[in-house]
Amino acid sequence: MIKISEILSTVFYIGRLPLAPGTWCSFIAFLSWYFLRSHIEGVFILYASLVLFFVGVAVTTIYSESIGEEDPSVIV
Repeated sequence: MIKISEILSTVFYIGRLPLAPGTWCSFIAFLSWYFLRSHIEGVFILYASLVLFFVGVAVTTIYSESIGEEDPSVIV
């Protein structure tokens, strides 16, 4: 479970990039939205965002507690 939370909280290890990992993650999120927006209804995006938010909170809590840091910089 810790390995899965590490993969998800670092967004498939993008958070471990040495240069601007948060910027890269934002760029990937934008590209995902851009290519999926015409195929997915607006209400679904709202619900998916809510689910992903709560999953993100859960996995980042698990991962940060497992490595013993309060605010790890690898979590994006």
